Amino acid sequence: MSFVIGLIAEGPTDAVVLEPLIKRAVGARAQGLDVELVPVQPGDVTSGGSEEGGWLQVKAWCLRNGAAQRRALYFEPLFEGFGPQCHALLVQLDADLLHLVPDLARKEGVPAPAELTPEARGETIRALLTRWLWPEEGARLDEPRTVRLAAVWSTETWLVAALDPALATPEAVDPNPLLLKVSPGLAYPLGSTKLKKSVKRWKKICKQAKLAEQSEAIVERCPSLGEAISALVELATAHRAAHSP
Repeated sequence: MSFVIGLIAEGPTDAVVLEPLIKRAVGARAQGLDVELVPVQPGDVTSGGSEEGGWLQVKAWCLRNGAAQRRALYFEPLFEGFGPQCHALLVQLDADLLHLVPDLARKEGVPAPAELTPEARGETIRALLTRWLWPEEGARLDEPRTVRLAAVWSTETWLVAALDPALATPEAVDPNPLLLKVSPGLAYPLGSTKLKKSVKRWKKICKQAKLAEQSEAIVERCPSLGEAISALVELATAHRAAHSP
């Protein structure tokens, strides 16, 4: 029996990290289900997605695909061919944008945290996603099937958690310097902490880190990730119960 999760992510490298991690973590907790992740954003232009990445594209996708449209396109499609039929949608957003755009929360109409602790970053990102996914309070036709995933720094946080099993609180540290120690070739010149990202590089690092195999340990050390996993497992368990003979 399949449980299909449609992934709305900032970019292709985020999907590279999330696919093995989510599939293994949800599958281990909802046994008997074949967990699948299918890309919706970026790359699925037919459903209002974009081949480009970034938080602006995630926001645009959310606003273009309101709750009623998400239900009609993904959860209870009336016609075939307009997008993958899903049992859940997972919407990922990095929290590093709160550092890059300090007044973003205020501009988007959500409370700005007094201090950017890991917990505050996660809460703020989930509030932003709520604002974009359900701009009208009464229009929550797809809740809880649309799950918010706040990457408290970025999805690279969970990659670093796999690379360094001794790191007790991965969501509390900037993952980029740690990734650059492991793979200096990812660095731009002049001391920048930005990363040269590519799907090929990220697949290689995920394999090196044994990301899927370490999913349980990663979830245990990453509360924001664990919150999204728990929501997906609840949906998966209900799906299995509803379709069991």
